[in-house]
Amino acid sequence: MFSLLKVAKTFNDFKTEITDQQTIELLEKLYVFPENVELFVAGVLETPLPGASMGPTFSCLMGKQFQALREGDRFWFENHKGPQRFTQEQLHQLYQVSLAKIICDNGDTIQKLQRFVQQVAKPGNRRKFCHLHTGIDLSKWSMP
Repeated sequence: MFSLLKVAKTFNDFKTEITDQQTIELLEKLYVFPENVELFVAGVLETPLPGASMGPTFSCLMGKQFQALREGDRFWFENHKGPQRFTQEQLHQLYQVSLAKIICDNGDTIQKLQRFVQQVAKPGNRRKFCHLHTGIDLSKWSMP
């Protein structure tokens, strides 16, 4: 997914679009050696990937974790191993809903979200009112 990332050998290697010299000096004071900087701190300091809200390290970790969760779950609806319990109509409904709609339906104070919530809001992925996001037709789960 990503090429091998560069290992920080000096504190200046942590310099990105979102860090300044004061941040670099603080890192050096707190951690003494660049290899002591914690994963979370280093990940937060990375420049976000184009169109994303996080850098390459966190993007890679999240992708690997989601893949492991999905492939290891025999009940995952797309996994062809184990029990499959959805009809084609039900699967069609599941593919229609977005994470934005799920968050909207379960968040009390959220009024607007972009369809692709893990990407930055921009033209083509603008925030819109929650009631405008496509939901699931639960009638496809009713018993005949």
